[in-house]
Order: sequence, then structure tokens, then C-alpha cells
Amino acid sequence: MKRSAAKLLALVGVVLLAAAEVRADDSNVTIRLGGFFSQVDSSIGAEAPGMGLQKRVDLESDLSLETSYNTPMFELHYQWSENHSLIFNWVQLRRSGLKQAITEPFELEFGDEKLSVQAGAELLTSIKLDLFQLAYGYDFYRTPEFIGTVTVGVHIFYEQAEFSGRIGAANEGHWSTLDFDTVSAEFAAPMPDLGVQLRWNLTPGLQLGGRLQGFALEYDRFKGHILDLRFEMVQSINDRFALGVGYQFYNMEVDYRYDLTSQRSAVLDFDGQFQGPVMFLQYQF
Repeated sequence: MKRSAAKLLALVGVVLLAAAEVRADDSNVTIRLGGFFSQVDSSIGAEAPGMGLQKRVDLESDLSLETSYNTPMFELHYQWSENHSLIFNWVQLRRSGLKQAITEPFELEFGDEKLSVQAGAELLTSIKLDLFQLAYGYDFYRTPEFIGTVTVGVHIFYEQAEFSGRIGAANEGHWSTLDFDTVSAEFAAPMPDLGVQLRWNLTPGLQLGGRLQGFALEYDRFKGHILDLRFEMVQSINDRFALGVGYQFYNMEVDYRYDLTSQRSAVLDFDGQFQGPVMFLQYQF
């Protein structure tokens, strides 16, 4: 799981080393650093204790995770010839929440570990979500004013979840609390994607752009979809630097059941929608 992220970061390093060999006046490497100011609506799959019935646990209302979050973002665009490019994007969401009293009990299973949360329990939840994208782009239409690019690649969904808490109990008329051990899990799931990117040079220093990428897949024990939508405006400061603002929308569903060993399995069942403004500094060399 961690290896998937490490391989992608290693690939970015290779691209940057290759870019260092490119002459500065070629201007075919673009790096963006910025922030994503996201509104979040997400849930995970669980079971009703003792009934075996599936239910959804809303991470914001049921577990008190933040509904809004400011997160870093990184984007790399490497144009190695007139019509061919490599694209790498990364965004991270790290949230936590403390629910003082669970209203509806539920059970979560992580391989050979099961978390059973009873009504009235206090639960501390921490979830870290990394979303990577690696894609190849081909410019199918290019003029001095307009560029249209078709992309094919993969989004990699990497999640780390940790739960810990406290249960209250009455014993001979006295109220006491019992801490239960932390339960944690890590999941990684790849999602192929197809898309299109459009860039329109409105004036010599002002560019409007947008992208639409997505895919839906149901195969064997995997079901999911992803939609990645962005509108943006980029204003040049000089030949190298530019400032950009835009609006980003992600919608994803991942239901992935896989074997850890011949006798153990794990389940990742996550639905999420993230949307909000983005701001970034762009450097081209």
C-alpha cells in the first residue's frame, strides 16, 4: 500500500531529473503548488451489530469529522514533445473527529480485526486520504489560442483510518469508563481514468482551462467510479511565474474486497464528494 505511493513519488523524481536536462527556453515543464479549500461529504460501509445488515456510516454527522478542510495540492505537467505529455497530480485530505456519544451502533471489519462500536460510546476517528493521478496526455487539437488534450491514466486512492475510543459502563451503581484498543487499517485501490483537458489563451497573459476525467468499473470483487472536474483561470506574472484560481470537484466510490492471505480478507467501502475553490502558484521552465 505504501509501496504504491512510493513508486509514484519515485516516478515524479525521475521526471524532474529528466526535466533538468531540458533547456530553460523550451518551457515544457510546469509545476503547481497550492491549496484546495474543500467541502466534504463522505461515508463508509458498516454492519448493524448482530444483524448482518449493511448500513452507511456518515463520517461527518455520525463521527463528527470536519465538513470543510484546507489541504495541499501538487501538480506536474511534462510536455516532452509538441503533442505528448505526462501528468502527475496529488491532493491529500487528513481529518479527525471526536464523537462524544455514538447514537447508532455499528461494526467495521479490517481483515482479522473488527471494531464494534456500541451506542453511547465515545469514538475518536482519524482518516488520511491521498489521491494520486498519473496520466498520459495527447494534444488532439492545437492552435496558438486553443489546446485540446485527451488523457488516459490511473487514479490511486490511498486511505489510512484509525479508530480509538471509550465505553461507559455501570457496575454496582458506579459509573466507569473502559478504553478500547486502537484499530487501524490501510487500503490502496487503483482506478483507471479517461478524460479531456481544454486550455484557451484568452489574452497573451490570461488562460482559461478545464478538465473532465472519470471512469466507472465493476469487475469481480471491485466496484467503483471516479469523477474529477476542474475549471480554472491562470494569470501570468512574468515568463516563468503565474497565479491560478479555480473550482475543483471530486466524486468517488470504492468498494474493494481483496485477500490478505488465503484465510483473511479486507474490505474498503468508501463514498466521498469533495468540492471547493483551489488556488495555486505555477512555475514553468
